[in-house]
Amino acid sequence: MSRKLLLRLIGIAGLLVIAIAVWSALQAQREQARRAQELREQAQQAQQQDALASQLASAPALTDEYSQLASQIDPSQRTLGELAPNFTLANLDGQQVELASLRGKPVLIEFFNYF
Repeated sequence: MSRKLLLRLIGIAGLLVIAIAVWSALQAQREQARRAQELREQAQQAQQQDALASQLASAPALTDEYSQLASQIDPSQRTLGELAPNFTLANLDGQQVELASLRGKPVLIEFFNYF
């Protein structure tokens, strides 16, 4: 092999090493950016969960109110298609909502327990 060819091969090998180093650095930078985004999303989810937990802190009062209403309704006296008795409850924002104000709109009422 001639000396000129050998120098060219060494130069090409050097360029390949540099290219691999640059590619590795870019990959590491992308991975850091991805991880930082994941951490930001986790922090945002934690803040949302904290806000929800503070809203649920008032749940015992709501549960008592719902229990009182449920005790007033005898399901054996209700038939399918009959209008529900009117009542008023607080929504998640704390505003009072009367069932009669929702007449003509689909309404889903879910009673559930907090564990």
